[in-house]
Amino acid sequence: MPVKGGKGAKKTASPKRGPAKKRASKKTQQSPAPVQPGEKNRTAIYLLVILCLITAIVLLLNKFDRPGNVRPVETRKNSPAYKEADKTADLTEKRTPDDNGTDKKTENKDRIAVRDIKVYFFKLNEKTEKVNLLPVNRRVEGTSPVDGAMKELIRGPSKKEKGSGILSAMPQDLRVRGIKISNRIAEIDFNGAIEKDGEGSILMNRLDQIVYTATQFDGIEGVVIKINGKRRNSIGSDGLSVNGPLKRRK
Repeated sequence: MPVKGGKGAKKTASPKRGPAKKRASKKTQQSPAPVQPGEKNRTAIYLLVILCLITAIVLLLNKFDRPGNVRPVETRKNSPAYKEADKTADLTEKRTPDDNGTDKKTENKDRIAVRDIKVYFFKLNEKTEKVNLLPVNRRVEGTSPVDGAMKELIRGPSKKEKGSGILSAMPQDLRVRGIKISNRIAEIDFNGAIEKDGEGSILMNRLDQIVYTATQFDGIEGVVIKINGKRRNSIGSDGLSVNGPLKRRK
């Protein structure tokens, strides 16, 4: 035990108060300053503005993501996406089906190819007992109206037209092998049936039907008759001359 008093006794150092006060002052300096009421209001306003901006951005994104709204996408011309889109656009332009699934482009071509034409038959005049050429309306399809007109001519009058006295001198087994138009002349190549029962006025009427039907079109003034690819000077058992282009009678 330490002995009180005496020379050898050591003095006990009493705690210094100075450093404690310094520590206390440091703590006091580090404590946050009280927030003023005005700063709280400004912070609340800033938060409210930020929330409004976020809400507006979300609404705009939802608007552009709805069906029917397409966002513009920028793609480079050399990128695969651009090439695929360009390829799809070409296909869409070439094949644009309507509501019924019909190809519009094909439909337009068909509409252009459909034409109203006339084919020439005969009708007996009971008073004069003569037959007169009579034009009858037909509608044909195809790129060659002359070919369509010849086919309608060979098909002959309808039942209703026959009932009204309309006749034709064209044989039913007649066929057109080819048509060539050059220098306002139509070269029509028929099979051998064109000479069938070709006697007297029957063959003349037959040729008149062909010539008047073919020369109704612009750019055709005459007809050259061929049989199985060969041009003939005469046809029929009576040797009816067909030398040179045949034209309408004046």
